[in-house]
Amino acid sequence: MFKFGYTLVLVTVAIMIWASLARAREIDTQNHPPCAFNPLCSCSKSAPDLGIVNCRAVLFPAVPKIVNSSKLFMLTMDGTGLRELEPYFLQSTGLYRLEITNNPLTELPDEALYGLERSLWELVLEHNQLVDIPSRTIRDLRKLRLLSLRGNDITTVAPDAFRGIESTLQSLILADNSITQLASSTLAGLPNLEMLDLSGNGLMQLEAKVFRDGLGKLAKLLLADNLLKHVPYDAVSVLSRLRTLDLSRNRLQDLSPDEDEQQGPGITGGNYRLTLDSLNLSYNELETLPAASFSQFDMANLTLLDGNPLSLIEDNAFRSAKIRELYVRHCDLDHVQPEAFSGLENYLQVLDLSGNNLTEVADNLFRGFENLRYGVHSLKHLDFCILRTEPFLTHVSLVALNENLACLFYRYLNVKDNLLRHSDQRNASPFARLNLNRLESVGQRNQPITLVELGSMRNLRSLTISHLRSSSLGPDDFANFSPELEELRLNRASLKVIKAHAFTHVRGLKRLDLSENRIDSIEPDAFSDVGHSLVSLRASHGLGSQLVVFPIEAFRKLTALEALDLSNNRLKAIGDTSFHLLRNLVSLELHDNQIDTLAKGTFQADIHTKLMMISLSYNNIKQLITHTFVDLEELEALLLGDNQIATIEKRTFMNLSNLKLINLRGNRLNKIADEAFQNLPELEKLDLAYNSLTAFDFMYLDQAMDVSYNKIKTLGMVENSTDNTSHSNREQQQLQQQQPQQPNIHSNIRSLDFTSNNISRIMPGYFRPTELSLMKLVLRQNQLSTITRELLGNMPHLNWLDLSENELVDLEYDALRSTRKLQVLKLSHNLLTEVPAELFRNVHNLRVLELAHNNLKYLPDNLLLSEGLERLDVSHNQFTKIPVTALSNMAALSLCELDLSHNHIGAIHSIDLSNKFRVSSIRITLAVYSSY
Repeated sequence: MFKFGYTLVLVTVAIMIWASLARAREIDTQNHPPCAFNPLCSCSKSAPDLGIVNCRAVLFPAVPKIVNSSKLFMLTMDGTGLRELEPYFLQSTGLYRLEITNNPLTELPDEALYGLERSLWELVLEHNQLVDIPSRTIRDLRKLRLLSLRGNDITTVAPDAFRGIESTLQSLILADNSITQLASSTLAGLPNLEMLDLSGNGLMQLEAKVFRDGLGKLAKLLLADNLLKHVPYDAVSVLSRLRTLDLSRNRLQDLSPDEDEQQGPGITGGNYRLTLDSLNLSYNELETLPAASFSQFDMANLTLLDGNPLSLIEDNAFRSAKIRELYVRHCDLDHVQPEAFSGLENYLQVLDLSGNNLTEVADNLFRGFENLRYGVHSLKHLDFCILRTEPFLTHVSLVALNENLACLFYRYLNVKDNLLRHSDQRNASPFARLNLNRLESVGQRNQPITLVELGSMRNLRSLTISHLRSSSLGPDDFANFSPELEELRLNRASLKVIKAHAFTHVRGLKRLDLSENRIDSIEPDAFSDVGHSLVSLRASHGLGSQLVVFPIEAFRKLTALEALDLSNNRLKAIGDTSFHLLRNLVSLELHDNQIDTLAKGTFQADIHTKLMMISLSYNNIKQLITHTFVDLEELEALLLGDNQIATIEKRTFMNLSNLKLINLRGNRLNKIADEAFQNLPELEKLDLAYNSLTAFDFMYLDQAMDVSYNKIKTLGMVENSTDNTSHSNREQQQLQQQQPQQPNIHSNIRSLDFTSNNISRIMPGYFRPTELSLMKLVLRQNQLSTITRELLGNMPHLNWLDLSENELVDLEYDALRSTRKLQVLKLSHNLLTEVPAELFRNVHNLRVLELAHNNLKYLPDNLLLSEGLERLDVSHNQFTKIPVTALSNMAALSLCELDLSHNHIGAIHSIDLSNKFRVSSIRITLAVYSSY
């Protein structure tokens, strides 16, 4: 006993270690805080050990320099515009995983990964522009287990491409490249390789000896989406541990061996049979499966033939192969030979023939399968789901079903979207003698049935039915049903009435779906017998035109209900006590109705202690009054978009400690009272876009804000205004009189988006409440003409400023004086004719400067002095020469991208370029389609 316990502890510890390593790449990085060195990235730890660093969709033409002076576990640079990885740059990081994806990276220097020889386990270089495998760069990575080069422009694989990492590499991904051929010795000597992905290339054939040497552990081979015309039996026959073979989306026309391969020198051929867990032959060009098509396979537990133009499966096609799950979906089958599945009697557990053109099934198709009723080899799944509009399944022989399948341990029958009819003219259901756990029979083409016919299936746990004969649902319908029924879906059943005690015989019901009906009446005691068990009730598109008031009495007994969906109906009114007895409610969906009023007290803090989501979008709500949503401690999402809300009163949203999202997009908001949003500490996004706001006051709330696409003309007004006229002198005097009286407030807003308003003026001091917190300010697509120091004020943490697509003609020399941490400045698509020489004197962290589409003829000397500038875009201007003198030597050396296209530059002096820039590493664009 002691030895057993000791062994159990050791095994548990080993599993934990394996799990931690296997799932390291899946560590969630979404909730990591902003990095101290750059808040546009996220870091799991603070310096000097930064842990997991994640930079996504942030412009970084070069890796941040502080990375090399810190310890890292993972580094991700995704979609950052990275063009170069400097030699020796990562040598002090100790990286376990490096991921550089979706960047214009064309090559890696030989010493790019120097210093990571004993630490780097995973290298992901996906969706870049690499043309070769960086073999010299990875040669000394002694711990490398995973190498992914998916989605590059690699055309060839050199014989020594993986020299140095042969003994450690376990997963190699070369998918979605342009590899057309693999030489015999290309993949030789990789003894620990377990997975090889060559899908999405242009391989037309595999040489017989391509895997012959040194791939003794390869278990997974993916060859999907290539140009193979034959199954490469000779090539894969030497892979004794191969368990997964994916040949989907090729050009296979049959499964016979390639005669040319078998006639080649040194090829024995025909003396091997593959043993696989998974064989994927989907979406090829297989038109027929002759007899003995699977003679080359000893076992293929899961076999997929989906999407082939199969018209015929001959007798004994699968004989000699052991197949447990066979999927032949969405082919062109209109007939199946009586002996098509002969030989699978002792193995087949799942057969899926859905999406074909079958009109009948032969009586003896499954003859012999009755022997499977003992032991574990029981037929579990037979699916005749027809999804086409061509000939529909009109008859399933009851002889075949009842005589051969009724005695089996049958678990799941899916006959949805067919045209089932009884084989005789009696009222016996074709399912009556089947012992099912789950039945789905959905589709208006099926003949109508009654629920009483299904009562003989005493083990039924899940039932989905449409097209019932009766339009009402009552107790007698479930009289013979087992009380163990847990899930009931009556979709498109033409139901109009739910009678009292309708579910009295199925008291264990947990999930009920009445969607796609026309229910006009729900009697008060309809759900009284399942109130203790029902946790989910859906009736989307389920209520008729006469049911316009929420049926309070019918829902009072549903005390265990957690999810209620009454969306897409015609409800107009909800009483203030409608949900007071639904104490366990977690999710409430009432969107797409006609509700016009939301009463105070509808949601109670002491009752709805579990409520997490409320969806009221696409209704006719016109106003939100005080204390509509208060003290709901678990509420996370509140969706109120696309209503007709014009005003929000004071303290409408208050003390919602877990609320993360409020969506008020697409309403008619023109007035928001002060403190309308109060004490929302976890709020991540407040969406007020596409409304009619003409002003915005920071007293509304103290979190994130999106007020794009409104009608704001001026920022700085004390009170909301609905007046759309221009500002008169009288209004200016009134503002000046009120401004000193504005209370001293502070906001925690980090991001402000005023895109696509009509803002032409920003009052001095308007951003003062956000000065100590604001990190990103977007004023794109407005009508601003001047930027002054008073406009931006003191913003010590601002790192992103977007002023593009305005009407700027003037930038004051000290406009950016107090934005010392500014990293990205976008001034494109304006009317600038000059840039002040001292504009960036106090900006020490600028990385990206965009001045495209202006009227600039030059940049002043020494405009950019600080080191760190990575991208400068002055395209579509009127430059006549390269602005070499505008950049200091330090700024020029760090520059990665300089766009000078669409200017008037007539000559290029190479000496200026070579003396100023690192010509070998900078991309200089001088024309639309050419670069230096």
